[in-house]
Amino acid sequence: MVPGTGHATAYAAQQTVPTLAWLDKTLNFTPPPPPTAGGSGGGGPAQQKVVAISKAQLGLPYIWGGGGYNGPTGGGFDCSGLTSYAFHQVGIDLPRTAETQYAATSNTMLPGGFTPADYQPGDLIFYGSPGNIHHVAIAIGGGQLIQASTFGEPLNIKAIYHSDFFAATRPLK
Repeated sequence: MVPGTGHATAYAAQQTVPTLAWLDKTLNFTPPPPPTAGGSGGGGPAQQKVVAISKAQLGLPYIWGGGGYNGPTGGGFDCSGLTSYAFHQVGIDLPRTAETQYAATSNTMLPGGFTPADYQPGDLIFYGSPGNIHHVAIAIGGGQLIQASTFGEPLNIKAIYHSDFFAATRPLK
């Protein structure tokens, strides 16, 4: 027992793991393997389609709240509008904001310690802090990302940066 947790907490902790294991077995659930490093590859067809669709939007203006499953609105995209649109084209419907996209894909979180070259095309890169994820971009390979970042700046490609980095996920395998 962990000091200071009390008997009830210790008992509940002992019961939870077997119950979850039983539930997983009963539902025939096998968790996906965690993503691994290795961004040198070009990604599969779905990853390449996400990148191609995103690149086709280059030069469109940043529009706060712009874009979604059906494409740009008001002539442009914001960060999560771009990711929603690109992933919808390969059958993945992401929620509309960076925060909710992180929540929807956090089960595919990449391990820490990645360098920009480790990201694969189609990886989502999130910026902010817990409860305040304010930006998402798409890795396109070669240590670069595509993003709709801010007012006055059109959709662009730049080197992956880690200032304000929060997490990265790999929704496409």
